[in-house]
Order: sequence, then C-alpha cells, then structure tokens
Amino acid sequence: MAISTATVTSLDGFHATPTAQRADELARALFDAINADDPARTDAVLARSFLSYDVHGTRSRTGLKRYHSDLRRSFSGLRFEVHENIGVLVEGDLVALRTILTGTHTGDYAGIAPTGSSVQTSASHIFRVRDDQLVEHWQVVDTYRILVAVGGIPRAANVFQQILGVEESPGGLFQERLGTEFGRPAGRRVTREESRAVVRRLYDGVISTGRAEDADMVAEDYVQNSGWTPDGRSPARSRELSSAASTTAS
Repeated sequence: MAISTATVTSLDGFHATPTAQRADELARALFDAINADDPARTDAVLARSFLSYDVHGTRSRTGLKRYHSDLRRSFSGLRFEVHENIGVLVEGDLVALRTILTGTHTGDYAGIAPTGSSVQTSASHIFRVRDDQLVEHWQVVDTYRILVAVGGIPRAANVFQQILGVEESPGGLFQERLGTEFGRPAGRRVTREESRAVVRRLYDGVISTGRAEDADMVAEDYVQNSGWTPDGRSPARSRELSSAASTTAS
C-alpha cells in the first residue's frame, strides 16, 4: 500500500543504516510512552543510568518521569508530537528531533493558577543511544510561549515583529507553521558535508552577521517557521540591504 504524503516520516526510507532507523524508533517510542503516561514503557526505552540535562539541572530516569507527571498535572491532555517537517535526525550515537507540545492549563504552573488556556510550544531534543536504549538527553523547551499563553509574562513578540517589519502574530505569539510534509530525497542525495556547509553559510552569514549577499543561497520559497524573519530570498535580501544602508548613513 502506498504511503500518503501526510503520513510519510523519517522512518520511511530516510535513514541510511538499520542502526539509524532503530535510533529513530527509540526516540519516537519514548514520546509515545510519555503521551500514554506509561512508566513501564518509558523504563523500557531509557537506561537505568539515563541522565537528562536542561536549564534546571540534571534529572535521572525517575526525575524525568516526575517532570512529565508535574507537566501533566499543570496541563491536561499533554502531548509531545514529533515535528514531521523535520523528522528525526541521527548522527552516530546522537539523535536530534523537535517536538510540538500541546495541552490545556488546568493546574498550577510556575505559580500561575489554572486559566483554561490552550498552550502550544516547541521543544528541541538530543538523545544519545547506547545498547538499544537512550542514555542521555539534552532538552530545550520554549517556555516563553507557555508563559504568555497563561498570562505569566507580557507579550513581546509583536514588538519584535514591528521592528522586523513583518506581519504581527495574533495574541503576541509567533505562529508555529509546520511547513511542508516530510518527504523522501528526490534526485541526487545530498551529502552530510554539503548539508552542513549550507547551514554554516546560512548562520554565519544571513543570521549572525546580516550580510545581504549571503541571502543569495536561500531559496525563493524559503520559509522561516518562527516568524522572526521574512519568508523568501527577495524580502530577506531587501531587508538586509536596507539595514546595511541605514547603518552606513548613521
């Protein structure tokens, strides 16, 4: 049976080796267990010596389960969904993915009483795999979107969007756009070295230094899912040129 575009994931012929395929499966199995609130399935995926690191410190396997239990008490219907536009990336023993976190604020969170507000934010994860289990975890959660949604902090996104000259997002939050569906490679497979070189040029040029000429490497239909920068090569190049001109004039 043919797989529809909407259901294609990085598990469908993307990984070059069975080991990478298995690492993808392990990462997805963890979030399936978390969404099901199934500690036994979580333990099957995480090693006994598992350690998770984030801004709040280091958590053990038990600590990570407690962290998710606390989140579930704050947000009913808590779910982590793999961002399939990106898929799950595997490099050696490391696995990287991005999840979209959703839920409803029905319990205390960061000292804020329940508001009944829906929340949606993103979390980035890197795992280390060893002996068919996850042994380490680095996590970054966009708590700004959560705190704005529940009224814990002022909404600042619109101020930045005004500075950037882009359309303002409703509710003072950058709109999460999933973009295109995950698809199998078409034509010649791009090597890892080529892919890394493009990303380095993007971040070292357009994003880090604002060099307008580096916008030429960005495709016309480039989409910036966060809302921070204009979509496409032309508006990005135009904005960088205008910024450069203003700097020179001053």
